[in-house]
Amino acid sequence: CKIQSVLAKSPAEKAGLKADDMIVKFDGRDIASRDEFLKLLQRRAPGNTVSLDVLRGEERLQLRVVLGKRPAS
Repeated sequence: CKIQSVLAKSPAEKAGLKADDMIVKFDGRDIASRDEFLKLLQRRAPGNTVSLDVLRGEERLQLRVVLGKRPAS
């Protein structure tokens, strides 16, 4: 799941996610698609902390994200 953009002051930015990062694992579970990532994310409540394995170029990072409330569409 490739990150297209990161909102300023969002939980993603606070955790260190950047545009073009590729999320490959969500709490240890492999992520094959954006839809799969979103389904897993929707099962967690704001305030929960999740770990994300991220590829940034050739570097592999593990980031912890405290989930926030999703902005209105």
